[in-house]
Amino acid sequence: MTLGTTAHDSRLSRLSMCERSNHMNFLSYIDKDLGTVSQNYVSAIWNFSRPHTIIGSALSLVCLYLFATPSSVWFTSTFIKALFNAALPALLTNLYVTGLNQLTDTEIDKVNKPYLPLASGALSYTQGLLIVVLCFMWSLNLVKDASWPLRMTVYGSAILGTLYSMPPFRLKRFPLFAAMSIIVVRGTLVNLGFFLDAKSSVMGVTVGDTIGAVLGTALQFPESIAATAYFAIFGTIIAIMKDVPDIIGDRLFSIPSFSVQLGAARVFTFAWQLLFSLLSIGSMACFSAFLTPILAGQSMVGRTSTMVSRLVAGALLGFLGKDVRKRARVVKAEDSESVFKYYMHLWNVFYACYVIMPFLRT
Repeated sequence: MTLGTTAHDSRLSRLSMCERSNHMNFLSYIDKDLGTVSQNYVSAIWNFSRPHTIIGSALSLVCLYLFATPSSVWFTSTFIKALFNAALPALLTNLYVTGLNQLTDTEIDKVNKPYLPLASGALSYTQGLLIVVLCFMWSLNLVKDASWPLRMTVYGSAILGTLYSMPPFRLKRFPLFAAMSIIVVRGTLVNLGFFLDAKSSVMGVTVGDTIGAVLGTALQFPESIAATAYFAIFGTIIAIMKDVPDIIGDRLFSIPSFSVQLGAARVFTFAWQLLFSLLSIGSMACFSAFLTPILAGQSMVGRTSTMVSRLVAGALLGFLGKDVRKRARVVKAEDSESVFKYYMHLWNVFYACYVIMPFLRT
């Protein structure tokens, strides 16, 4: 009786261990599978955000905050809190705009950008729509009590992004209006908005609560006007260049972009030459700002870091100008892949210009 019971218990023990082993293997398989799915989903959302635009928005915000404020406040709680309060709605708005564009351009993207999440099927239309709606609502909620410049930037970007993509407006069908939308966002709204938000939220400057008052405040800071003008021209280059590698799909779906109307080669050449001119002028301006006080015999006491920053900035912008010209000469304008690589390099130059900007504070 005892032996039988012992043998029976032994079999039960082996069965229990086997079940536990199978259960653990099953849980391990499920866990690994869920981990892979989660990783793929996060990757799809990241690609859905168009990372180069997200990075551009984040970098421009940080650099404009540094440009607008003295270095003595950069590591204070007030600065960090204001920066975070601006960053979250700004990036959510960026995701809303880029996501909405993909929702309305899915068929075109299957030709021009088949790697994008909606075009490739990595995200469903419903998932994309949910992300876009949530980002839109969340961003608006976050800025309801924000400074007027930040609200202007978020509201204006969302409105122009909607008009750019959504029927019946769909401004992307009209190359001039499409370009103007990008110029206004990347030029005026981002640069004036973030600069004045830093002045308001960090430095306590009264900027007003109307467009006229905000523009009046901006005129008190000529450096904000200079930054806006510079990046408005850069926004023009982005707007022109972005459609060159998309010429095949735009022709197929009757989108009369500048590239379709004028030809890829002419548009590409105009865009890179404009970029080269912009960087060259920026370089000369920095060198001029370095040489002028020296030639005027002004004292350099306490100005060493400023002078060195101007000299280095001038050299960097000059190098970037030569680099974009060198790269452009080997690009085949009719080769979409070749132009796309150049276009993505253009964003690296865009980032570099923002990184240089805080070192040019007066």
